[in-house]
Amino acid sequence: MTISGPFGEFFAKDTDAEMVFIGGGAGMAPMRSHIFDQLKRLHSGRKISFWYGARSLREMFYDDEFEQLARENPNFTFHAALSDPLPEDSWDGHTGFIHNVLYENYLRDHPAPRTASFTCAGRR
Repeated sequence: MTISGPFGEFFAKDTDAEMVFIGGGAGMAPMRSHIFDQLKRLHSGRKISFWYGARSLREMFYDDEFEQLARENPNFTFHAALSDPLPEDSWDGHTGFIHNVLYENYLRDHPAPRTASFTCAGRR
């Protein structure tokens, strides 16, 4: 058996630009790595937000870690949306696809979205 991993380089540029991370499904994993690096290793003061979408709470993971990061880092916010919440989820957060939630709740009124650094990961 031969296994080969992803190739190339994927890292955040060392600037003061706002960072907006957008992920869905398994897209949580690479975003988690970058956000933890910025906040825990580099102690970045950059404005950072993570917008994560899942179908239901069954498919959401690490949300407790991101909520803790938000409590510990005033420059970081975590936003989750469920596109198809189950009745047992008792979800009162954002609903819909994460790109729409991001636009409606943040980007539409953002004063300078072109100055931010956007990183996306997900199924497609």
